[in-house]
Amino acid sequence: MLDTSHINPDGKFVGGAEKVDLASLPWGHVYGQPCEHFHAQIAGNKKALQLIADTILRAIVVGEATTTESIFATDGEGYEVLVKMLPDNPKKHPMVYNVWDEYKPHYDQSLFGDKGG
Repeated sequence: MLDTSHINPDGKFVGGAEKVDLASLPWGHVYGQPCEHFHAQIAGNKKALQLIADTILRAIVVGEATTTESIFATDGEGYEVLVKMLPDNPKKHPMVYNVWDEYKPHYDQSLFGDKGG
């Protein structure tokens, strides 16, 4: 079975027999903030940046969108980028430093104790 989300060091998709034209793939990375008040960074070739830009535009229209194909880091690992549009009023949906904090209320609170996490 061909896995198009990972490229082996030999330049082939996992399970594939033919080499991939590496120049035709979207290469990029989204670097999160190392800590608060530092900048985040998006770096990539034109195809990766266009995929991310298109995803942002779709999220503005429908509220949430994921890239339509994998973007590849230089180690050959492919991943999708998810973009969510939040309400204009941050009190309605406060932003969190850790995206997983958003999911804590969905879990049994006894797992987290009094601290919530």
